[in-house]
Amino acid sequence: MKVLCVAEKPSISKSVSRMLSKDRYQTRNTKNQYIKNYEFEVYLNGELCQVTMTALLGHLMELDFDERFKKWYSCPPLALFNAPVKKEVKSDMQALSDNLIKESRRANMVVIWTDCDREGENIGAEVVSICKSANPRIRVKRAKFSVIQPREIQTAWENLVELDYVQADAVDARMELDLRIGAAFTRFQTLQLQSKFTELDQKIISYGSCQFPTLGFVVDQYKKSQDFVPETMWRIDVALEKNGTSAKFYWIRSHLFDQHACAVLYDLCAEVGIATVKKVTAKPTEKWRPLPLTTVELQKLGSWYLKMSSDRMMSVAEKLYNNGYISYPRTETDVFDDNFQLHPLIEKQVNDGRWGGFAQRLLNGGFRKPRKGKHDDKAHPPIHPTRDASGLQGDEQRVHELITRRFLGCCSENAKGHETVVEIQIASESFTARGLMIMEKNYLEVYTYDKWSDSSIPTFSEGEVIRPSKLEMHDSQTVAPSLLTEPELITLMDKSGIGTDATIHEHIKKILEREYAVKEDDKYFCPTTLGMALVEGYDSFDIEIAMSKPYLRSQMESYMENIIARVKTKDEVIRLSLQMYREVFERAIEQADRLELAAAKFLGHEPDQVARPNQQIGERVRDCMRCNSPLCLKKIKNLNHCVGCSTYPKCQESKFLPDAVIEASVSEEICERCSKPASDVQKLNLTFDKVVNPILQNAVCIYCSPEWRLFVDTQPRRNTTTTKANPVIERQQPLRVNNQPANTNTVPNPNTIRTNVQDTNTDVKCQCSLPASIRTVQKAGPNKNRQFYGCSKGKEQGCDFFQWADVDVGNTQPARANGGDNQTTWNNNNAGNFQRGSGSGSNNFELYQQQMNMENRDEDVGDTMKKKCLCDLTASLKVSNKDNANKGKKFWTCPKTARRCTFFEWEDGTAVSTSSSSGSSSSRSRGRGRGRGRGRGKGRGKSSE
Repeated sequence: MKVLCVAEKPSISKSVSRMLSKDRYQTRNTKNQYIKNYEFEVYLNGELCQVTMTALLGHLMELDFDERFKKWYSCPPLALFNAPVKKEVKSDMQALSDNLIKESRRANMVVIWTDCDREGENIGAEVVSICKSANPRIRVKRAKFSVIQPREIQTAWENLVELDYVQADAVDARMELDLRIGAAFTRFQTLQLQSKFTELDQKIISYGSCQFPTLGFVVDQYKKSQDFVPETMWRIDVALEKNGTSAKFYWIRSHLFDQHACAVLYDLCAEVGIATVKKVTAKPTEKWRPLPLTTVELQKLGSWYLKMSSDRMMSVAEKLYNNGYISYPRTETDVFDDNFQLHPLIEKQVNDGRWGGFAQRLLNGGFRKPRKGKHDDKAHPPIHPTRDASGLQGDEQRVHELITRRFLGCCSENAKGHETVVEIQIASESFTARGLMIMEKNYLEVYTYDKWSDSSIPTFSEGEVIRPSKLEMHDSQTVAPSLLTEPELITLMDKSGIGTDATIHEHIKKILEREYAVKEDDKYFCPTTLGMALVEGYDSFDIEIAMSKPYLRSQMESYMENIIARVKTKDEVIRLSLQMYREVFERAIEQADRLELAAAKFLGHEPDQVARPNQQIGERVRDCMRCNSPLCLKKIKNLNHCVGCSTYPKCQESKFLPDAVIEASVSEEICERCSKPASDVQKLNLTFDKVVNPILQNAVCIYCSPEWRLFVDTQPRRNTTTTKANPVIERQQPLRVNNQPANTNTVPNPNTIRTNVQDTNTDVKCQCSLPASIRTVQKAGPNKNRQFYGCSKGKEQGCDFFQWADVDVGNTQPARANGGDNQTTWNNNNAGNFQRGSGSGSNNFELYQQQMNMENRDEDVGDTMKKKCLCDLTASLKVSNKDNANKGKKFWTCPKTARRCTFFEWEDGTAVSTSSSSGSSSSRSRGRGRGRGRGRGKGRGKSSE
């Protein structure tokens, strides 16, 4: 039988191969430099198996939104609660997936050797889905293990179990919820604050359903400390001295906040001046040995005793586990099973010079069964050492030492001592003193992190009367609560159900990385101004459940446990959790101005723009033609609506809507003509002021609609004189040269003109809404030295705008190259915006009508007759209107209005002529080449229409 074994990490794969094969294995390389395939033979249930052991690098797959929703401006953030998601192989894990597919095709069974926790089950489920896609009949088994030791690995191999898909479902549910909730809130708060505060314009203000309550704990403690008002309190101190030994006695009342009352009691005591011993209690006492070690406790101990962050602590522990020094470090269990073999683990420590003697005494009779805690995840035992510390250095040695001393301490006896408690009375007031004598240190000998010290007091007997050596009244002040330390924060998160034992350190790390909090003196967590602003902003919302508190996330975690308990399904948990957060999110959108006000308060200045309640964040219309970032619908102060690049001012691509448009929104309707695969172009819903245009009552595409062009070109021209040079233009402008006046009216093909840029004209705008450059024709011909306007960004990066400088397009029509009929000059291709000159709207309307009359007309055809162009779009059927032999003849061509492909085909199947007159080519170039260029007009000119 051929068996494919899959481990979660390369180190585990190699170790398991070595142990199962007794070091008799062969190695094959894969396409990934870190992943090896180990081949060996081993028996399973009496059958000899040919085994291939390979490895992963964590999760193979990732969950993400559909392409339409990935970009920030692709949809309103609220839509992410319902947007389609998909789980696919990560791009950098494709080689590992290919390796699994190849190996599974020739295997009869796949055995999952991932870590035995929820994440491990989920990774195993990913492996199974890939293997079954290549071999649907492959059997699936799972190896359960907690330590990388030969005996445990062999036991796991001989006792394979089924993969727990329920645990995998719980992880899938958490992943989907974290993706949807995190992305929605992150986009919302980032876009809401970036546009109002310049110091945040390059910052991603992330949100996480665990990360935010973690920040909430930090902010809450900080506010308690800041709001604390100290109070004065008073107390009475007493000391008794006997046989040269002094004992300090503590007042039973501890302290009083009333100075007068304390003074009265003090006067009574001073007046009596004698202390009477009322009770002496002597009894044996013990200091309890520690419980077996859990992940949460390990993180706290690392911070307390080793001064290491929880994230660093877990990183080192993970490395120790992978190298076989300790058991699996992610466990909630603080109970060793009754059948767990502890003596062999102790034996491995007897040769260590630091605690070897103590380990030997345990084996010689000092061993005691560890205490039993209250937690058992049924997956892993408590953390313990699996070998000695030979070869370890630095942090790895320190962490291993902590784990080993803790383990040996658990297997020892409690420390034992003798405690004496003495109670005295002066007047009506009682005071106590305690003394301790340690009899047996036991576990304290090895677990040196715990402290238990002797405190000697004199011997007293009941009824004894003695005069105090000190009787004083003192005042002091209450002390403000300190900021949270990492162990305290971990404890709060653990009690509140924020994160799991395996993820708590990650959430703490995130609030530091996101600069929501900092660590003062490398010990205390203090929120930053941004962290304070976010928490106060959300807490100011009029919602029932404060988002900075742990309630929402705790409820979600309890739902996850319901999946494990098979009480709820994955889909039910996702639905219920999203419903909770969606309600909160909708309220957050309604009250977004409160978030801005909180940010203004802590950032120290008003928003850069006037806060507008319920302002809609700009929605994506299409991808930018210059930088491929989203072009979004915006409303800019004093400039009405525009569609502009989301990366402004880095990219200044924009298209302003006329003043008559008073309301605009992005429609759900997609423009079929302009859209490309994975790059939709949305239509706009428009509301007009004064201008009533029934043609534009429905959603309209502002890039290709002839009705929209007609409407735009009949509107009064906006005064958009530029007073500041565009820095992008300045960098891209060629050097200036001397020019001579023009003398003809021929319209050249932009692809064949050699030009020099002279200057920019701020009154003439190209299709990019930028000042056009004045250029001069250099090529020999009738138009040599004639000036014209072109896009200042150049034809490779800009638009195809063209206009003669000596022609007023509002009133004059230039002559055709070869004489004959007059032809209108337009600045775009035949679907672009008509260039508005200084003439009246009526003249523009007449020119536009002329253009539409001379243009080839689209014909309506049935779906069964449609053809595809080279862009894989449905071709347009047009009719030739030129005065030649082809007039009235129908042909198919690319439907796009800009940057068309070269597709051309007569409807009747007539072959396309490849040799035509120069006049025909010139005419075709003029009809298409103006504003098109880039060789396309010339190519089409070869056909005789």
